[in-house]
Amino acid sequence: MQLGVFDRVILLNILPKEGDFTTLKIVRKLREDLSFDDPENSALKFCTPAKCNKCGKITDVPFGKEPPPCDCGGKLTGEGNIKWKAEADIPKEIPIGEKAIDIIKDVLKKLDKDKKLSEQHYNIYEKFVES
Repeated sequence: MQLGVFDRVILLNILPKEGDFTTLKIVRKLREDLSFDDPENSALKFCTPAKCNKCGKITDVPFGKEPPPCDCGGKLTGEGNIKWKAEADIPKEIPIGEKAIDIIKDVLKKLDKDKKLSEQHYNIYEKFVES
């Protein structure tokens, strides 16, 4: 299945962390397939916007790195979002087996039933549940 960065990140975040052995084995493989390799990481340049508590300036901090002090001497605090270079977002063919699709559908249906779906889930809900 062709998936872009946003869909891959969303799927990585909703996959179950618990289950029976078979489910965990399938989820482990799916996480590996959805993850980003070194060339993708280099091209996408993942970063987290961080805001200065003193001057309000927003600075992009490479993902996984500690924010440096702001030029004004204030402290940069991450806002919890992830950004990447949109022009490097080339959909990737991700092999997703029948059982993995069932796991994803179950998670999305549970989010729907619990009324915990958000706008970010819309595209993957359409791809996996509505298709």
